[in-house]
Amino acid sequence: MEVTADDYLFTEQAIMTPEVASVGLSDKIGRFGSLVSFTYLDGSTKVVDNSGGTLTTPTTVFKAINKYTYEFDVAPSVPLYAFMNLTETTIAPLPKHYLEQIPFAQWNQDPFATGLKGAYTVTWDKAKYGGTGSYTAYGPFGTGPYVYMGFDPVKRLAKLVKFQQYWDKDRLEKLGYYTVDTYNVVTITEKDAAIAAYRTGEINAFDVNYMLASDQDVLTSLGANVFSKPEVGWQEFGFNLNHPVFGTGLGTPVGEADSSQAAEAARHVRQAISYLVPRDLIVKQLLVGSGEAGTTCLKAFGAAYEDPSITPDPYDPNLARAELAAAGYQTGVSPIIPVPPTPDLIYGQAVPIEGTFMNPLTNEAYANYVVKILVSKDNITWTETSFAPITDANGMYHAMVILDWPTTYVKAVFTGYYIPAGQFPGVNPGTYYDDLVKAGEIKQLLPPLEGPVQTYTLRTMKSILDELSATVATKDDVSALSTQVTSLTNSVNALTSYLYASIAVAIISLIVAVLALMRKRGT
Repeated sequence: MEVTADDYLFTEQAIMTPEVASVGLSDKIGRFGSLVSFTYLDGSTKVVDNSGGTLTTPTTVFKAINKYTYEFDVAPSVPLYAFMNLTETTIAPLPKHYLEQIPFAQWNQDPFATGLKGAYTVTWDKAKYGGTGSYTAYGPFGTGPYVYMGFDPVKRLAKLVKFQQYWDKDRLEKLGYYTVDTYNVVTITEKDAAIAAYRTGEINAFDVNYMLASDQDVLTSLGANVFSKPEVGWQEFGFNLNHPVFGTGLGTPVGEADSSQAAEAARHVRQAISYLVPRDLIVKQLLVGSGEAGTTCLKAFGAAYEDPSITPDPYDPNLARAELAAAGYQTGVSPIIPVPPTPDLIYGQAVPIEGTFMNPLTNEAYANYVVKILVSKDNITWTETSFAPITDANGMYHAMVILDWPTTYVKAVFTGYYIPAGQFPGVNPGTYYDDLVKAGEIKQLLPPLEGPVQTYTLRTMKSILDELSATVATKDDVSALSTQVTSLTNSVNALTSYLYASIAVAIISLIVAVLALMRKRGT
Protein backbone atom coordinates (compact mmCIF):
# COMPACT_ATOMS: atom_id res chain seq x y z
CA MET A 1 0.00 0.00 0.00
CA GLU A 2 1.21 3.46 -0.91
CA VAL A 3 1.17 6.27 1.63
CA THR A 4 -0.80 9.27 0.37
CA ALA A 5 -1.62 12.81 1.46
CA ASP A 6 -4.90 11.45 2.85
CA ASP A 7 -2.97 9.44 5.46
CA TYR A 8 -1.24 12.58 6.71
CA LEU A 9 -4.48 14.57 6.91
CA PHE A 10 -6.21 11.69 8.66
CA THR A 11 -3.40 11.51 11.21
CA GLU A 12 -3.73 15.22 12.02
CA GLN A 13 -7.51 14.86 12.28
CA ALA A 14 -7.19 11.92 14.66
CA ILE A 15 -4.73 13.67 16.98
CA MET A 16 -7.05 16.69 17.20
CA THR A 17 -10.12 14.56 17.97
CA PRO A 18 -10.67 14.37 21.77
CA GLU A 19 -12.12 10.83 21.62
CA VAL A 20 -8.74 9.49 20.54
CA ALA A 21 -7.22 10.88 23.76
CA SER A 22 -3.93 11.78 22.09
CA VAL A 23 -1.24 13.37 24.25
CA GLY A 24 -0.66 15.79 21.38
CA LEU A 25 -4.17 17.30 21.43
CA SER A 26 -3.37 20.47 23.38
CA ASP A 27 -0.22 21.02 21.35
CA LYS A 28 -2.16 20.78 18.09
CA ILE A 29 -4.80 23.22 19.35
CA GLY A 30 -2.01 25.64 20.20
CA ARG A 31 -0.62 25.38 16.68
CA PHE A 32 -3.78 25.27 14.60
CA GLY A 33 -6.57 26.69 16.75
CA SER A 34 -9.84 25.12 17.89
CA LEU A 35 -11.77 24.70 14.65
CA VAL A 36 -9.92 22.79 11.93
CA SER A 37 -11.20 21.40 8.62
CA PHE A 38 -9.73 18.59 6.50
CA THR A 39 -10.50 18.19 2.79
CA TYR A 40 -9.44 14.82 1.37
CA LEU A 41 -8.58 13.70 -2.16
CA ASP A 42 -12.14 12.67 -2.87
CA GLY A 43 -13.38 16.17 -2.01
CA SER A 44 -14.98 15.21 1.29
CA THR A 45 -14.41 17.52 4.26
CA LYS A 46 -14.27 16.69 7.96
CA VAL A 47 -14.28 19.31 10.71
CA VAL A 48 -12.88 18.95 14.23
CA ASP A 49 -14.41 21.48 16.64
CA ASN A 50 -12.63 21.97 19.97
CA SER A 51 -14.13 25.44 20.46
CA GLY A 52 -17.33 24.26 22.12
CA GLY A 53 -19.34 25.71 19.27
CA THR A 54 -18.04 29.25 19.77
CA LEU A 55 -16.32 29.42 16.36
CA THR A 56 -17.84 29.26 12.89
CA THR A 57 -14.83 30.01 10.67
CA PRO A 58 -11.99 27.44 10.63
CA THR A 59 -8.78 28.54 12.31
CA THR A 60 -6.82 26.18 10.04
CA VAL A 61 -7.70 24.50 6.77
CA PHE A 62 -5.92 21.29 5.67
CA LYS A 63 -6.31 20.23 2.05
CA ALA A 64 -4.94 17.35 -0.03
CA ILE A 65 -3.67 18.84 -3.31
CA ASN A 66 -2.78 15.57 -5.00
CA LYS A 67 -1.82 12.04 -4.06
CA TYR A 68 1.52 13.07 -2.58
CA THR A 69 0.95 16.71 -1.58
CA TYR A 70 -1.12 18.54 0.99
CA GLU A 71 -1.20 22.06 2.39
CA PHE A 72 -2.53 23.82 5.45
CA ASP A 73 -3.43 27.47 5.93
CA VAL A 74 -3.39 28.89 9.45
CA ALA A 75 -5.58 31.91 10.18
CA PRO A 76 -3.92 35.16 11.35
CA SER A 77 -5.83 34.84 14.64
CA VAL A 78 -3.68 31.82 15.59
CA PRO A 79 -0.21 32.71 16.98
CA LEU A 80 2.53 31.70 14.57
CA TYR A 81 4.24 28.53 15.78
CA ALA A 82 8.00 28.34 15.37
CA PHE A 83 9.42 25.49 13.27
CA MET A 84 5.92 24.69 11.96
CA ASN A 85 7.14 23.09 8.73
CA LEU A 86 9.78 20.94 10.43
CA THR A 87 7.41 19.61 13.09
CA GLU A 88 4.29 19.09 11.00
CA THR A 89 5.76 17.52 7.87
CA THR A 90 7.86 14.93 9.71
CA ILE A 91 4.96 13.21 11.48
CA ALA A 92 4.47 9.45 11.13
CA PRO A 93 1.26 8.88 9.15
CA LEU A 94 -1.44 6.48 10.33
CA PRO A 95 -3.12 4.00 7.90
CA LYS A 96 -6.39 5.73 6.98
CA HIS A 97 -7.60 2.79 4.89
CA TYR A 98 -7.85 0.70 8.06
CA LEU A 99 -8.37 3.04 11.01
CA GLU A 100 -11.18 5.04 9.40
CA GLN A 101 -13.33 1.92 9.82
CA ILE A 102 -13.00 2.10 13.63
CA PRO A 103 -14.79 4.77 15.69
CA PHE A 104 -12.29 7.13 17.31
CA ALA A 105 -13.54 6.29 20.80
CA GLN A 106 -12.61 2.61 20.27
CA TRP A 107 -9.07 3.14 19.07
CA ASN A 108 -7.45 2.48 22.46
CA GLN A 109 -9.02 -1.00 22.63
CA ASP A 110 -8.19 -2.02 19.07
CA PRO A 111 -5.35 -4.54 18.41
CA PHE A 112 -3.65 -1.81 16.38
CA ALA A 113 -3.13 0.12 19.65
CA THR A 114 -2.68 -2.69 22.19
CA GLY A 115 -0.50 -5.10 20.18
CA LEU A 116 -1.68 -7.93 22.46
CA LYS A 117 -4.11 -9.90 20.32
CA GLY A 118 -1.58 -11.70 18.15
CA ALA A 119 -2.18 -12.01 14.43
CA TYR A 120 -5.30 -10.30 13.05
CA THR A 121 -6.48 -9.58 9.52
CA VAL A 122 -6.91 -6.07 8.15
CA THR A 123 -9.17 -5.50 5.14
CA TRP A 124 -10.04 -2.40 3.08
CA ASP A 125 -11.73 -1.25 -0.12
CA LYS A 126 -9.38 -2.18 -3.00
CA ALA A 127 -11.32 -0.08 -5.47
CA LYS A 128 -10.76 3.02 -3.38
CA TYR A 129 -7.26 2.44 -2.01
CA GLY A 130 -5.70 -0.22 -4.25
CA GLY A 131 -3.40 -2.95 -2.95
CA THR A 132 -4.40 -6.52 -2.13
CA GLY A 133 -7.33 -5.57 0.08
CA SER A 134 -6.03 -7.46 3.14
CA TYR A 135 -3.03 -7.62 5.47
CA THR A 136 -2.01 -9.76 8.45
CA ALA A 137 -0.87 -7.56 11.33
CA TYR A 138 0.28 -8.25 14.91
CA GLY A 139 -0.35 -4.82 16.36
CA PRO A 140 0.45 -1.34 15.05
CA PHE A 141 1.69 -0.95 11.49
CA GLY A 142 2.76 2.06 9.46
CA THR A 143 5.62 3.32 7.30
CA GLY A 144 8.66 2.55 9.50
CA PRO A 145 11.74 0.43 8.72
CA TYR A 146 10.70 -2.47 11.00
CA VAL A 147 7.50 -4.51 11.21
CA TYR A 148 5.95 -5.28 14.59
CA MET A 149 5.52 -9.05 14.89
CA GLY A 150 3.83 -9.39 18.27
CA PHE A 151 4.40 -9.39 22.03
CA ASP A 152 5.05 -12.32 24.41
CA PRO A 153 3.45 -11.28 27.77
CA VAL A 154 5.24 -14.06 29.69
CA LYS A 155 8.72 -13.07 28.54
CA ARG A 156 7.62 -9.42 28.19
CA LEU A 157 9.25 -9.54 24.79
CA ALA A 158 8.27 -7.68 21.59
CA LYS A 159 9.65 -8.71 18.21
CA LEU A 160 10.38 -6.49 15.20
CA VAL A 161 11.77 -7.64 11.82
CA LYS A 162 13.35 -5.68 9.02
CA PHE A 163 10.89 -4.38 6.39
CA GLN A 164 12.36 -5.51 3.07
CA GLN A 165 10.29 -2.98 1.09
CA TYR A 166 11.24 0.04 3.18
CA TRP A 167 11.48 3.05 0.86
CA ASP A 168 15.06 4.04 1.87
CA LYS A 169 16.45 0.51 2.34
CA ASP A 170 19.06 0.47 -0.44
CA ARG A 171 20.61 3.83 0.40
CA LEU A 172 20.89 3.07 4.11
CA GLU A 173 22.45 -0.34 3.51
CA LYS A 174 25.08 1.18 1.19
CA LEU A 175 26.01 3.54 4.02
CA GLY A 176 26.47 0.62 6.37
CA TYR A 177 23.24 1.30 8.28
CA TYR A 178 20.06 -0.72 8.60
CA THR A 179 21.93 -3.99 9.12
CA VAL A 180 19.91 -5.53 11.98
CA ASP A 181 17.37 -8.08 10.72
CA THR A 182 15.53 -8.77 14.00
CA TYR A 183 15.03 -6.77 17.19
CA ASN A 184 13.82 -8.50 20.36
CA VAL A 185 12.79 -5.77 22.80
CA VAL A 186 12.35 -6.88 26.41
CA THR A 187 10.66 -4.73 29.07
CA ILE A 188 12.86 -4.30 32.19
CA THR A 189 11.48 -1.52 34.37
CA GLU A 190 14.34 -0.93 36.80
CA LYS A 191 17.68 0.41 35.55
CA ASP A 192 19.73 -1.72 37.98
CA ALA A 193 17.95 -4.84 36.76
CA ALA A 194 18.67 -3.86 33.16
CA ILE A 195 22.37 -3.40 33.93
CA ALA A 196 22.41 -6.80 35.65
CA ALA A 197 20.80 -8.34 32.54
CA TYR A 198 23.51 -6.77 30.39
CA ARG A 199 26.18 -8.16 32.73
CA THR A 200 24.85 -11.73 32.24
CA GLY A 201 24.44 -11.35 28.48
CA GLU A 202 20.62 -11.51 28.56
CA ILE A 203 20.48 -8.17 26.69
CA ASN A 204 23.06 -6.40 24.56
CA ALA A 205 21.71 -2.82 24.29
CA PHE A 206 19.87 -0.27 26.41
CA ASP A 207 17.07 2.14 25.68
CA VAL A 208 18.05 5.81 26.12
CA ASN A 209 15.23 6.36 28.64
CA TYR A 210 17.22 4.65 31.40
CA MET A 211 19.21 7.89 31.88
CA LEU A 212 22.58 6.16 31.97
CA ALA A 213 24.80 9.23 32.24
CA SER A 214 25.89 8.39 35.79
CA ASP A 215 26.52 4.73 34.86
CA GLN A 216 28.95 5.22 31.99
CA ASP A 217 31.99 4.00 33.91
CA VAL A 218 30.17 0.81 35.01
CA LEU A 219 28.98 0.08 31.49
CA THR A 220 32.42 0.69 30.02
CA SER A 221 33.93 -1.75 32.55
CA LEU A 222 31.43 -4.36 31.30
CA GLY A 223 32.66 -3.92 27.74
CA ALA A 224 29.80 -1.75 26.51
CA ASN A 225 30.18 0.78 23.72
CA VAL A 226 28.82 4.01 25.23
CA PHE A 227 27.45 6.58 22.80
CA SER A 228 26.83 10.14 23.98
CA LYS A 229 24.39 12.09 21.84
CA PRO A 230 21.40 14.40 22.32
CA GLU A 231 18.22 12.69 23.38
CA VAL A 232 14.77 13.53 22.12
CA GLY A 233 13.71 15.00 25.44
CA TRP A 234 13.55 18.30 27.24
CA GLN A 235 12.52 20.02 30.44
CA GLU A 236 10.42 23.15 30.35
CA PHE A 237 7.82 25.12 32.26
CA GLY A 238 5.03 27.28 30.87
CA PHE A 239 3.42 30.57 31.82
CA ASN A 240 -0.27 31.28 32.26
CA LEU A 241 -0.60 34.36 30.07
CA ASN A 242 -3.78 35.34 31.91
CA HIS A 243 -1.86 35.75 35.17
CA PRO A 244 -1.97 39.41 36.28
CA VAL A 245 1.78 39.64 36.97
CA PHE A 246 3.68 37.55 34.41
CA GLY A 247 0.79 37.15 31.94
CA THR A 248 -1.17 40.35 31.32
CA GLY A 249 1.06 42.51 33.52
CA LEU A 250 -1.92 44.43 34.88
CA GLY A 251 -0.94 43.41 38.42
CA THR A 252 2.59 44.80 38.18
CA PRO A 253 3.34 48.30 39.53
CA VAL A 254 3.88 49.59 36.01
CA GLY A 255 0.69 47.92 34.75
CA GLU A 256 -1.37 49.33 37.61
CA ALA A 257 -0.09 52.82 36.84
CA ASP A 258 -0.54 52.58 33.06
CA SER A 259 -2.37 49.63 31.49
CA SER A 260 -0.88 50.40 28.08
CA GLN A 261 2.53 49.41 29.51
CA ALA A 262 1.27 46.26 31.27
CA ALA A 263 2.20 43.73 28.59
CA GLU A 264 5.76 45.04 28.45
CA ALA A 265 6.00 44.90 32.25
CA ALA A 266 4.87 41.24 32.18
CA ARG A 267 7.57 40.49 29.63
CA HIS A 268 10.15 41.94 32.03
CA VAL A 269 8.84 39.68 34.82
CA ARG A 270 9.04 36.58 32.60
CA GLN A 271 12.55 37.57 31.55
CA ALA A 272 13.52 37.97 35.21
CA ILE A 273 12.30 34.43 35.91
CA SER A 274 14.38 33.17 32.98
CA TYR A 275 17.50 34.81 34.45
CA LEU A 276 16.84 32.94 37.71
CA VAL A 277 16.77 29.46 36.14
CA PRO A 278 20.16 27.79 36.82
CA ARG A 279 20.29 25.85 33.56
CA ASP A 280 23.93 24.80 33.83
CA LEU A 281 23.46 23.67 37.44
CA ILE A 282 20.43 21.59 36.46
CA VAL A 283 22.42 19.88 33.71
CA LYS A 284 25.44 19.32 35.95
CA GLN A 285 23.68 18.05 39.08
CA LEU A 286 20.18 16.81 38.25
CA LEU A 287 21.06 15.40 34.82
CA VAL A 288 24.59 14.34 35.80
CA GLY A 289 26.00 16.31 32.91
CA SER A 290 23.83 14.51 30.36
CA GLY A 291 22.34 17.49 28.58
CA GLU A 292 22.85 21.10 27.72
CA ALA A 293 21.01 24.36 28.15
CA GLY A 294 18.47 24.71 25.37
CA THR A 295 16.97 27.60 23.46
CA THR A 296 13.87 25.78 22.21
CA CYS A 297 12.07 22.62 23.29
CA LEU A 298 12.97 21.12 19.92
CA LYS A 299 16.74 21.54 20.18
CA ALA A 300 17.12 17.86 21.11
CA PHE A 301 15.82 16.90 17.66
CA GLY A 302 18.92 18.33 15.98
CA ALA A 303 20.50 21.47 14.60
CA ALA A 304 17.70 22.02 12.08
CA TYR A 305 15.29 22.73 14.92
CA GLU A 306 17.06 25.72 16.46
CA ASP A 307 18.58 29.05 15.55
CA PRO A 308 22.31 28.89 16.40
CA SER A 309 22.43 32.65 16.89
CA ILE A 310 20.13 32.36 19.92
CA THR A 311 21.92 31.53 23.16
CA PRO A 312 20.39 30.42 26.49
CA ASP A 313 19.86 33.10 29.12
CA PRO A 314 22.55 33.01 31.82
CA TYR A 315 21.83 32.62 35.51
CA ASP A 316 22.12 36.25 36.62
CA PRO A 317 20.23 37.54 39.71
CA ASN A 318 21.41 41.10 39.02
CA LEU A 319 19.87 41.11 35.56
CA ALA A 320 16.73 39.59 37.08
CA ARG A 321 16.55 42.47 39.58
CA ALA A 322 16.97 44.96 36.75
CA GLU A 323 14.13 43.34 34.80
CA LEU A 324 11.86 43.46 37.85
CA ALA A 325 12.84 47.08 38.44
CA ALA A 326 11.76 47.82 34.86
CA ALA A 327 8.36 46.33 35.79
CA GLY A 328 8.15 48.73 38.72
CA TYR A 329 9.31 46.60 41.65
CA GLN A 330 11.70 47.80 44.35
CA THR A 331 14.60 45.37 43.98
CA GLY A 332 17.61 47.44 44.95
CA VAL A 333 18.37 48.11 41.30
CA SER A 334 17.35 51.75 41.03
CA PRO A 335 16.88 53.56 37.74
CA ILE A 336 17.91 56.73 39.61
CA ILE A 337 21.63 57.43 39.30
CA PRO A 338 22.56 60.32 41.62
CA VAL A 339 25.64 62.45 41.20
CA PRO A 340 27.94 61.99 44.24
CA PRO A 341 28.18 65.01 46.58
CA THR A 342 31.16 67.29 46.05
CA PRO A 343 33.60 67.62 48.95
CA ASP A 344 33.85 70.65 51.29
CA LEU A 345 30.22 71.70 50.97
CA ILE A 346 29.52 74.76 53.12
CA TYR A 347 26.89 74.58 55.86
CA GLY A 348 23.96 76.94 55.37
CA GLN A 349 24.46 77.38 51.66
CA ALA A 350 22.49 75.90 48.78
CA VAL A 351 24.11 72.74 47.43
CA PRO A 352 23.41 70.93 44.14
CA ILE A 353 21.27 67.76 44.32
CA GLU A 354 21.28 66.12 40.91
CA GLY A 355 21.31 62.87 38.97
CA THR A 356 19.62 61.02 36.11
CA PHE A 357 16.60 58.76 35.79
CA MET A 358 17.03 56.10 33.11
CA ASN A 359 15.71 52.66 32.23
CA PRO A 360 18.15 50.25 33.98
CA LEU A 361 18.09 47.87 31.00
CA THR A 362 17.98 50.07 27.91
CA ASN A 363 19.50 53.28 29.36
CA GLU A 364 16.57 55.15 27.85
CA ALA A 365 16.20 58.55 29.51
CA TYR A 366 12.93 59.30 31.30
CA ALA A 367 12.22 62.91 30.32
CA ASN A 368 9.64 65.33 31.80
CA TYR A 369 9.03 63.41 35.01
CA VAL A 370 8.70 65.07 38.43
CA VAL A 371 11.34 64.18 41.05
CA LYS A 372 10.96 64.83 44.79
CA ILE A 373 13.99 65.64 46.93
CA LEU A 374 13.82 64.27 50.50
CA VAL A 375 16.21 65.17 53.35
CA SER A 376 16.80 63.66 56.80
CA LYS A 377 19.13 64.27 59.74
CA ASP A 378 18.91 60.68 61.05
CA ASN A 379 18.24 58.59 57.91
CA ILE A 380 14.90 57.61 59.48
CA THR A 381 12.55 60.58 59.39
CA TRP A 382 12.37 62.25 56.00
CA THR A 383 11.21 65.74 55.02
CA GLU A 384 10.26 66.78 51.54
CA THR A 385 11.92 69.94 50.23
CA SER A 386 9.95 72.64 48.46
CA PHE A 387 11.93 72.06 45.29
CA ALA A 388 10.62 69.41 42.87
CA PRO A 389 12.74 69.31 39.70
CA ILE A 390 11.56 67.91 36.37
CA THR A 391 13.86 65.66 34.36
CA ASP A 392 15.17 67.08 31.11
CA ALA A 393 15.53 65.38 27.73
CA ASN A 394 18.52 63.41 29.05
CA GLY A 395 16.68 62.25 32.17
CA MET A 396 18.70 64.73 34.28
CA TYR A 397 17.24 66.33 37.40
CA HIS A 398 18.84 69.26 39.26
CA ALA A 399 17.95 71.15 42.42
CA MET A 400 19.71 73.71 44.64
CA VAL A 401 18.73 72.93 48.23
CA ILE A 402 19.80 74.43 51.57
CA LEU A 403 20.78 71.58 53.93
CA ASP A 404 20.12 72.37 57.60
CA TRP A 405 22.26 69.80 59.43
CA PRO A 406 26.03 69.23 59.45
CA THR A 407 25.34 65.64 58.37
CA THR A 408 22.35 65.42 56.05
CA TYR A 409 20.92 62.39 54.26
CA VAL A 410 19.39 63.01 50.85
CA LYS A 411 17.47 60.86 48.40
CA ALA A 412 15.56 61.50 45.20
CA VAL A 413 12.10 60.01 44.68
CA PHE A 414 10.87 59.48 41.16
CA THR A 415 7.17 60.25 41.44
CA GLY A 416 6.09 58.70 38.14
CA TYR A 417 4.14 61.86 37.25
CA TYR A 418 4.72 63.02 33.70
CA ILE A 419 4.44 66.67 32.68
CA PRO A 420 4.44 67.01 28.88
CA ALA A 421 6.91 69.61 27.67
CA GLY A 422 5.19 72.91 26.87
CA GLN A 423 1.72 71.75 27.95
CA PHE A 424 1.81 73.83 31.14
CA PRO A 425 3.80 77.00 30.41
CA GLY A 426 3.87 77.94 34.11
CA VAL A 427 5.46 74.63 35.13
CA ASN A 428 9.23 74.95 35.12
CA PRO A 429 11.95 72.91 36.82
CA GLY A 430 11.53 73.61 40.49
CA THR A 431 7.81 74.41 40.29
CA TYR A 432 5.75 72.32 42.66
CA TYR A 433 3.15 70.08 41.07
CA ASP A 434 0.63 69.26 43.83
CA ASP A 435 -2.08 71.48 42.34
CA LEU A 436 -1.79 69.74 38.97
CA VAL A 437 -2.03 66.35 40.67
CA LYS A 438 -5.08 67.35 42.68
CA ALA A 439 -6.74 68.77 39.58
CA GLY A 440 -6.04 65.56 37.67
CA GLU A 441 -4.23 67.49 34.96
CA ILE A 442 -1.13 65.30 34.96
CA LYS A 443 -0.95 61.51 34.90
CA GLN A 444 1.16 59.10 36.91
CA LEU A 445 2.55 56.94 34.12
CA LEU A 446 5.05 54.94 36.17
CA PRO A 447 5.11 53.74 39.78
CA PRO A 448 7.09 55.82 42.30
CA LEU A 449 10.67 54.70 42.85
CA GLU A 450 13.24 55.76 45.43
CA GLY A 451 16.86 56.41 44.65
CA PRO A 452 19.75 55.46 46.94
CA VAL A 453 20.43 57.45 50.11
CA GLN A 454 23.40 59.83 49.93
CA THR A 455 25.26 61.37 52.87
CA TYR A 456 26.18 65.04 52.67
CA THR A 457 28.80 66.21 55.22
CA LEU A 458 28.76 70.01 55.56
CA ARG A 459 31.42 72.30 56.98
CA THR A 460 31.22 75.83 58.29
CA MET A 461 33.48 78.49 56.87
CA LYS A 462 34.84 79.09 60.38
CA SER A 463 36.04 75.47 60.62
CA ILE A 464 37.78 75.83 57.29
CA LEU A 465 39.48 79.07 58.34
CA ASP A 466 40.44 77.69 61.74
CA GLU A 467 42.07 74.75 60.02
CA LEU A 468 43.92 77.08 57.72
CA SER A 469 45.00 79.41 60.56
CA ALA A 470 46.65 76.54 62.40
CA THR A 471 49.07 76.01 59.57
CA VAL A 472 49.33 78.87 57.09
CA ALA A 473 47.74 82.16 58.16
CA THR A 474 48.19 84.83 60.83
CA LYS A 475 45.52 85.63 63.39
CA ASP A 476 44.92 89.08 61.92
CA ASP A 477 44.45 87.63 58.39
CA VAL A 478 41.98 85.06 59.63
CA SER A 479 40.09 87.61 61.70
CA ALA A 480 39.77 89.96 58.76
CA LEU A 481 38.63 87.17 56.44
CA SER A 482 36.17 85.87 59.02
CA THR A 483 34.56 89.29 59.19
CA GLN A 484 34.22 89.30 55.42
CA VAL A 485 32.78 85.79 55.42
CA THR A 486 30.21 86.73 58.07
CA SER A 487 29.17 89.73 56.05
CA LEU A 488 28.89 87.67 52.87
CA THR A 489 26.91 84.95 54.63
CA ASN A 490 24.38 87.46 55.89
CA SER A 491 24.07 88.82 52.37
CA VAL A 492 23.55 85.33 50.96
CA ASN A 493 20.80 84.55 53.44
CA ALA A 494 18.93 87.64 52.26
CA LEU A 495 19.08 86.66 48.59
CA THR A 496 16.56 84.47 46.72
CA SER A 497 17.21 80.88 45.76
CA TYR A 498 17.87 81.93 42.19
CA LEU A 499 21.19 83.56 43.34
CA TYR A 500 22.53 80.57 45.24
CA ALA A 501 24.76 79.42 42.47
CA SER A 502 26.46 82.81 41.97
CA ILE A 503 26.97 83.32 45.70
CA ALA A 504 28.56 79.88 45.90
CA VAL A 505 30.96 81.01 43.22
CA ALA A 506 31.76 84.10 45.26
CA ILE A 507 32.47 82.01 48.35
CA ILE A 508 34.70 79.69 46.39
CA SER A 509 36.50 82.70 44.97
CA LEU A 510 37.07 83.95 48.50
CA ILE A 511 38.66 80.65 49.48
CA VAL A 512 40.90 80.89 46.44
CA ALA A 513 41.88 84.38 47.57
CA VAL A 514 42.82 83.07 51.00
CA LEU A 515 45.00 80.40 49.49
CA ALA A 516 46.63 82.93 47.18
CA LEU A 517 47.36 85.19 50.13
CA MET A 518 48.98 82.32 52.02
CA ARG A 519 51.13 81.41 49.07
CA LYS A 520 52.16 85.09 48.75
CA ARG A 521 53.20 85.23 52.42
CA GLY A 522 55.10 81.99 52.03
CA THR A 523 53.90 80.64 55.36
